[in-house]
Amino acid sequence: MRPGGLRRASWAALAGLVSTSTLTVLALAAPAQASIATNEVYGRPASGSYQLLGHGWGHGHGMSQYGAKGATTLSKTADQITATYYPNTARFVQGNPTMRVLLSTDGRTTAREFVPASGQVMKDLGSGRTFTLPTSALRWRVTSDGNGLHVSYVTSAGTTSVSGTYAGPIQVSGGSFVRVRFSSGQGRDYRNAVRVLRSGTSSLRSLAVMPMESYLYGVVPRESMSSWPAAALQAQSIAARSYSQYKKDHVSSTQVYDICDTTQCQVFGGSARYDNANDATTRESLEATSTTNAVKATAGVIRTYGGKAIFAEFSASNGGWSTDGGTPYLVAKADPWDGLGTNPVHSWKAVLPVTALECRYGPKNGDGSCAKDANGRPLWRLTRLTITQRDGNGEWGGRVEEATILFLDGAGSTHSVAATGSGIYFARPWTGGSDTGLRGRWFHITPEYDAGIVSRSSAPTLVRRPGVATGTLTAVVKNTGNAGWPVSGLHLALASPAGGADPLARGSSRPGAYVANLTTPGATTVAPGEQARFSVPIDAGSLAAGTRTAAYRVRIGTAALFGPTVAWSVVIKDARLTAAVGAPPALVGSTYAPGDGGPPALFADRRTVVVPRSGSTTLRLTSANTGNVTWPADASTPVVLGTSGPRDRTSPSASGWISATRVSRVVAPASIAPGGAGTFELPLAGNGAAAGVSTEAFEPLWTGYGWIGGATTALTVVRVDPAVSRLTTIDRRPASGFKLVNAPTGRADLVLRMRNLGRDAWTVGQERLKASTTPLAYRWIGSDNPSTLSRNLSRPGVTRVFPGEVGEWVIPVTGVKGTPGSTYSFTVRLATPQGTAYGPTSTVKVTVLPATFTAQLQLVRSSVDVPTNGHAATYYYVKNTGNVSWPVGGALRSTVKAGSSPSRYTSWYSASRPGSLTSNATVPGAAYVKPGQVARFVVVLAGNGRAAGKRSELFGISWDGWRSNPLSVAVAYRIV
Repeated sequence: MRPGGLRRASWAALAGLVSTSTLTVLALAAPAQASIATNEVYGRPASGSYQLLGHGWGHGHGMSQYGAKGATTLSKTADQITATYYPNTARFVQGNPTMRVLLSTDGRTTAREFVPASGQVMKDLGSGRTFTLPTSALRWRVTSDGNGLHVSYVTSAGTTSVSGTYAGPIQVSGGSFVRVRFSSGQGRDYRNAVRVLRSGTSSLRSLAVMPMESYLYGVVPRESMSSWPAAALQAQSIAARSYSQYKKDHVSSTQVYDICDTTQCQVFGGSARYDNANDATTRESLEATSTTNAVKATAGVIRTYGGKAIFAEFSASNGGWSTDGGTPYLVAKADPWDGLGTNPVHSWKAVLPVTALECRYGPKNGDGSCAKDANGRPLWRLTRLTITQRDGNGEWGGRVEEATILFLDGAGSTHSVAATGSGIYFARPWTGGSDTGLRGRWFHITPEYDAGIVSRSSAPTLVRRPGVATGTLTAVVKNTGNAGWPVSGLHLALASPAGGADPLARGSSRPGAYVANLTTPGATTVAPGEQARFSVPIDAGSLAAGTRTAAYRVRIGTAALFGPTVAWSVVIKDARLTAAVGAPPALVGSTYAPGDGGPPALFADRRTVVVPRSGSTTLRLTSANTGNVTWPADASTPVVLGTSGPRDRTSPSASGWISATRVSRVVAPASIAPGGAGTFELPLAGNGAAAGVSTEAFEPLWTGYGWIGGATTALTVVRVDPAVSRLTTIDRRPASGFKLVNAPTGRADLVLRMRNLGRDAWTVGQERLKASTTPLAYRWIGSDNPSTLSRNLSRPGVTRVFPGEVGEWVIPVTGVKGTPGSTYSFTVRLATPQGTAYGPTSTVKVTVLPATFTAQLQLVRSSVDVPTNGHAATYYYVKNTGNVSWPVGGALRSTVKAGSSPSRYTSWYSASRPGSLTSNATVPGAAYVKPGQVARFVVVLAGNGRAAGKRSELFGISWDGWRSNPLSVAVAYRIV
C-alpha cells in the first residue's frame, strides 16, 4: 500500500532513512522518558465503536519520511537529515556492489519468459553455454521439470525448443534492459540481467541482478513521493542503500538472493512496466527523474555503525516522537520536524469497533476465526477498556504499551485479558482507501459526545428569484456517545470552517436549529440512544448559480463539533425564463365579415390576420412555460404579453391594451408551472390607419425580471378597407435586374403577386394586368395585357381572391427579340376585367445578354462496326461552354460537315441532319443542357450496301432556324 503517497514501513522491518556522520548530529528536542503507568478507563461506547485521535503512522523506528520532508523547509541537507534520525552513525562512501533481487512479479512456478532485444544473450551459468537471442522471436522461454531447465523460443509459427537440459541458473543479459513477460501478456523492464534458477524439483525463481545504484533507481520512487524536495529524496536514497547493504551483509552462504522486492524487504518495481510486453507503446516508466537524480547525487553513500551498514528502518510519520528500535542508532526522542509542512498523518482520527477487540481477544474457532453466537455476535462482550501503561513520550503520555480489557461471556462470567498497544492496533489497522482504522499505537480514546445520522431529507433544487429560492433541510440524528446533549444550545453547525457563517442560511453560524427529541418529547436533554430532529432553513436568493455542498455536524453552544458530517448537495439554478409557442394563434372575434367563400379573419396559416381599418380582430396566443419558474396568473400578474420585433415596439394596433407596448396579462386557472401553458388575449385594432400590410410580433415577459424568450409570435397584419371596392398592394415584385439570353431558350416567367385590400374579390382568369409595350413580350394576351390572374396563392385551388389574400400573375418574356446588351423597362399595374388600371405600378427591368453558342468536344466513341446492309449507333459528348441552355429533342441537332452523308439512316431528318440532341449526360432526364453541363448526341449510321472497310466522317452541331456551331467531330467506323 502507499499511504499518503509513501510506503509505510512494516512493523517487522522495512527500509528506513539514514543520516550523515561527518556532520554534527542535530538534537531533536527532549530525550525519551521511561514508561509511565496510567489508569484510563473507557466503558463500552453506545455506538459500538471507540472514537480515537492519534499521531504518526507506523512503528516510529528511525527516520520519519514526513519529518525528512519537513526538515527541508528548514533547508536541512540529506546528510543532516540522516545523521539526525540515525545518531551515532558514520557517513561512508562505498563502491557499487551487485544486488540479487528476488522477484515476486511472476506467479508461475514452472515457466519464465523474456522479450528478445538486440544484443541480448541467454547463458547457462552452470555449463557456460551461451544462446544468442534472435530478435525475430516473439519471446524466449525457460521452463523447469524434474530433469532440469529447458530453453525454447516462440515465433508466429509456433514454439521451438533449444536442445539440451540445463542445471542453471540461466541468465539473460545484454543491452540496457531485460524485459520479462508475464502470463497475462504484461511485462517489466529490469536493468542489467535477470536470472532464472530452480527452486525444488520443478518450480522456478527469478532474480534481477544489477549494480546497487541501478537497483536504487527502481526502489526510491516506490518508497517515497517523487514530487518531494531533493534533500528528502536524497535522504531516502541513502537509507535505501544502507538498508540494502545491511541485507546483503547478512545473507547466509546458502541463500541465492540478497533482498526481496516486497514490503517484507524493500519495495522494488524495476524500470518500466508494459500493458503488452511486445508493444513498446504501452510502456509506463517506474523510475522518476527526481528520484534517479537523488540516487546519483548520493552515489555510494551509506550510514554505518561499527564499520558496518546500519539496519535503517523508517516509517511514514512518527507523530513527533521516534521510538526505540533496539540499537544505538534507533532511539526514542522528540522530533519537531514531523509536523512541519503538510503531513496528513501527523495527527489522525480512527474508529475502533468493540467487535474488533472482542474477536481479537475473545474465544476462537478451530481455524482461528472469531467464535460467534447464533446471532453472529462474538461470544465475549466487551464492557470496559483500561489503558495501564504508555511509553511516556509525547501527548497523552505517548504510545500505548499495556492495557486491560474486561469481557462478559454468555453465562455472565467476567474475563480480564491483558493487551498491548500493538495488539489493539492490530485489532483494526488502517488498510487503505477511506478506511478509518488505526495507523499506529499512539492513540487516545475520546469518550465525549458522538452522533450518528439516522436520516436526512432530500435536498431541494433552488431557483434564484423570481423562482423559489428558499427551502428546508431536515436531519434526524442519534446520540451514540456516552453523555446526554443539553437541548439548550444544541444545533447543527457548518462542518467547514467549523462553526463558520453559512452562506446558505443567510450567514448564520447556527444554521441547523434543534426541533425536537423524537424519543422523549419535551425532554431537556437528548440521552444516549435517543434521536433528535434538526432543521436548516436555506435561502439562495443572494448566491450564484451552481452546486453547493451543505455539510453540518452537531454542536452544543460553542464547544467542538462532533459526530459524522450530514451533507447535502444543493443545486442552485438561475431563473430560466423561457417559453415556446403553444397552440397556434386562435381567432376570438372580429368586426371583419368575409364574403361568401371568403376566409375568416385569421387565415389557415395562423400567421395572417385581417383587420378592418375601422374595426378590430382579436386573437388568442398560447405560450408554453419551458423554463424552471412558475408563472403567477392572478389578476395583477407581472407576466404580460409585450410587443416584439423589436422589443418594446410601439404598436399601431394598440387599443384597450395595458399600454402601447404591453398587450394583456397571462390567463390561467391559477399559476403556470414549468410544462404548463398560459394564454394571452391580443386585440388588433385598425385605428383608422391606411390599408396595407405590416408585420407585428409579440412575446411574453415578466415585468421587473425580463423577457420570457422563445415564444415569439409573428403576424402578418392586413388592414383592409371595405369601403373601397378595389384596393391592392404589392406582395412580391418580379426579380429586379433580370437577365435573358438572346436565344430561343432565353425565356422566363416573371411572377407578380398582389394582395387584395379592397372589398371586392378578384376572379381567377379574369383580373387582368395593364402593362406598357415591350419587344420582350412572349405569348401575351395583348400588347398591353401580359396575362390574367393565374391563381389564389393564399388558398390554392380557390377561384377567387378575397380581401387579405394574395393573387399571382405570370408574365412570360423572351430575350430572342431583344438587342444584345440592351436593358428594357416596362411597367405593370392591376386592371379590372374591363381594363381599368388601379393600384401601385411595378417596373420590370430586363437586360438582354448576347448569346454565346459555344461547345467543347468531351468524348467520341472510338469506333463502331456497321453492317453493310444494316445499321449501328455511335455517339459523342459535347460540353456546353456558352451561356445558352440547349433543348433536348428539339431544334438543336447533329449535322454532317460534308453537306450529306453516305451513312444516312431512315431516322435522320435529312442527309445532313442525323437527329436532335439526345440527352443530358450530366443530369439524366433533364429537358435542357445548361451551361457547364454535357450533352450526348447519338448518331445512327447505316451501311447502305457499301463495301467493307474503315470509314471516317465529320459531324458537328447546329440550331435549326437560329445558328450553327463550328464544332467538328471525327467519327470512325467500319463497314462489315
